[in-house]
This record gives sequence, structure tokens and C-alpha cells, in this order.
Amino acid sequence: MRTIEYEKISRAQKNLLRPSERGGDIQRHFLAKARDNSWDFCEIIRKWGLQEGDEPPVPIRKWSEKELIDPPSYTEEIIVEIWKDLTLAEASKPGTWFSIHLAMMEKGMIHSSYFAAEHGRTGRDHISDVLDGNDRDDKIDRCVRLILRRLGGVLERGKRTVYENCPVARAWWRYRYAKEANGIFERQETKDLSNLLRKKPVWNSLIPAMTSSLTLIGDSKIRPSLVSFLGSEAKSSDDLTKKEIDHLIRLIGRRSEIIRSEIFPLLQQESAVR
Repeated sequence: MRTIEYEKISRAQKNLLRPSERGGDIQRHFLAKARDNSWDFCEIIRKWGLQEGDEPPVPIRKWSEKELIDPPSYTEEIIVEIWKDLTLAEASKPGTWFSIHLAMMEKGMIHSSYFAAEHGRTGRDHISDVLDGNDRDDKIDRCVRLILRRLGGVLERGKRTVYENCPVARAWWRYRYAKEANGIFERQETKDLSNLLRKKPVWNSLIPAMTSSLTLIGDSKIRPSLVSFLGSEAKSSDDLTKKEIDHLIRLIGRRSEIIRSEIFPLLQQESAVR
């Protein structure tokens, strides 16, 4: 499937987001084209360096703005089905989701202005407000960053930008992790586990740990166990707070590290002696 290389996205975003361009002509042009839902906006993304390859599949019906920004359960199932052939490596790359959203815009399934929707305002209204309002420089920059995050990610935010900032990618990964836990333990329905992961305290604790602070939480055995446990806790008690989830993740991390670095080598030595 076609994509945009990481280096090319990085170069394009650095040009768009450099401090000297805050509120400047390049950012204003970017927002104006996004607001107008014009073909020119697609061309901006294409010129970043779209690779040759098969065009991504797209939904067969148009999506609403709300559906794109916060995919409900039925749209999440569509997302998983349409892009079921994505590899984990592909799904973790911003370029994949930039390419998917570009295909959706070119096919008329979504509009570029949708990515700027915020606080009850349509994307078109939000863009118009920041272009015409006071304190425009900071607001323009924030709006540009909002659109980029939702399109596929802002690369300066690191690996987690795809998982945290891109709603469609987030829904894809959320369902995958839910299905993974269901496939191992079968204690909760995939849909229920996905709804659990939809909660900000859970997702906003899990992803930073997996992608930066405590990567062993992303282990294919540890992660589904944690998701399944959190699912059982959510049913048996009040929702866990982010602080409680963070504490649980740190506890798992410490004990897992002891097992991996101290106990497991001893078991290997004992086995070798035998």
C-alpha cells in the first residue's frame, strides 16, 4: 500500500511548524485550503512525497465530521474491517494514515475541514475564527497542529503521536488490543474491552508506557493481561483513575523487570547445569 516516508513527512512538517512560520503565510495557506475542502489541500499532502503503490481501500459511504473525529463503535468495526490487512509496522507509521486520509478525501468520503473540528465548532468555523480573530499567530499554529495530529500525527511528538492523536489510527489499535485480550482470556467481549480502552485515563496511561517510559508493557503477553485485568476491575468497581492505572503499570513494570533481569537468568543457569 502506498505511503509517505517518515523523512519526507518530517521535512514537510518542520517547514510548516518552524517558529518563524507561526501565523505566517505558509500556515495561513495550509488552513485556507483545508477550510475550502479543495483539491489543493490534497495536493499539499501529495507533494510531501507520496510513494508509488496500491491505493488504500476506503469506506463505501461518506463519514460525518463527528464520526471522523471520534469514531463510534460501529465505525470502529468498519475501520478494522477496511484496513484489516495492515501490518503492525504499517499501522504504527504516520505515513500510512496520512495516505489513508488522503485517499478518503480524494474519494469524497471526508472533507479536509473535518480535521479542525473542536469544542462544538465545525472545522470550517474553527479555521475561519483563527484566521480572522485576534492573537492569530498562536491560534493559527495550534489549528495547523490539530489538523496534522488527526491526519496522521505530529512527528516531533515521537512514536506515540499515531496512537494518541490520530482518531482513526487510535480506533484501529484500540480494537486490536481489545481483540488480543479477548483471544487469550475470553473473559470479556471485544466490544466491552474496546470501550474500556476508549476511556482517556486508560489509553493515556497505556500508550506512553508502551511507547516510551516502560516499553515492556507492550509485550504480547503482558499487554493483554493488563487490558483484561482492567476490564474486570472496571466491571467490579468504580472506574480506575489515571493515577491508579499509572501505579499499576509501574508495579507490573518493576516486577516484570526483576523476573527478566534476575530470576529468568538464574533459571537458565539451573537448566544449563542439568
